[in-house]
Amino acid sequence: MKCECCGASLGMFKKYVPLSDGAICLKCFKKLGFDPNEKDNYKDATCRDIKGGYNYYMKKLQGDTVPKYSEYFVSGFDYNQSELKSLLYDESEDYRLSKKAFIEEVYGRVYQYEVERYPAMLVPEPDNEYDANAIAVYVNDVKIGYIARKDQNKIDLDNIEDCQAEIYGGKYKEYDGETILQGETPYKAKLYIK
Repeated sequence: MKCECCGASLGMFKKYVPLSDGAICLKCFKKLGFDPNEKDNYKDATCRDIKGGYNYYMKKLQGDTVPKYSEYFVSGFDYNQSELKSLLYDESEDYRLSKKAFIEEVYGRVYQYEVERYPAMLVPEPDNEYDANAIAVYVNDVKIGYIARKDQNKIDLDNIEDCQAEIYGGKYKEYDGETILQGETPYKAKLYIK
């Protein structure tokens, strides 16, 4: 059995939350905003509901319709590497595992720093010398890049209900079923706009 979020193997020594159609490891359950002490309350929930997060699940229980998020990659990240890296500070517990523990508990890629999601702000830059339609992306007053030109006309800045930026990248370890690979990617950001 594997965690429906991170793909980690679940067994006797890995704590997890059994759901109606699978299971999620306790670490992912906590990261999604759920209280591990109340995990028994969610045994009838589906993995999809839980993966959608606590607010999504509660709105579904209350019968509210939940608007979908549109996803966009932030462009210009190669010019903002130090800014993006400055937003990541929680080192991943899985990244620090011994080789044996990593092989037993992790499948797939794990970055050195936990992937973080932040509230983001979109700011038009009509005076931008390269693109009068440029829309800058800010997180914690730090400019992390721009909306790609191809996506600018898809975003109605006056009707944004929620905007979040997911920051990820850097050094990683990856177990492919046979060996542990190590590497490094540029820091990047992905936007979730409702």
